[in-house]
Amino acid sequence: KTTLQWLWTFIQVAVLAPIVEEFVFRGVLIKVLWQRTGRVWLSAFVSGYLFAVIHPQFLGGIFPITLLGAILALVYAHTRSLLPCIIIHAINNGLITLMLWSVAG
Repeated sequence: KTTLQWLWTFIQVAVLAPIVEEFVFRGVLIKVLWQRTGRVWLSAFVSGYLFAVIHPQFLGGIFPITLLGAILALVYAHTRSLLPCIIIHAINNGLITLMLWSVAG
């Protein structure tokens, strides 16, 4: 890949995906689940699990991604803001991407 292709991939993974996914999973899904169940922990777990299901490393990463999604849901429930969730998600994705690039060469 060229430098421009790597940069575009990084922007998609570390900037665009966190924004879109946080709006969907924390901006919409956790709210709906929480309103319907009245239980923030259950809603956080279910939305975290569904968050994990959409990711390509599903089989190997179901637990850690579910945990990340649940933590992000609880951050949202505590702050009532998507911004901290987007920042945490972006840092996570950015660091993972950089680590993968470092071993991929």
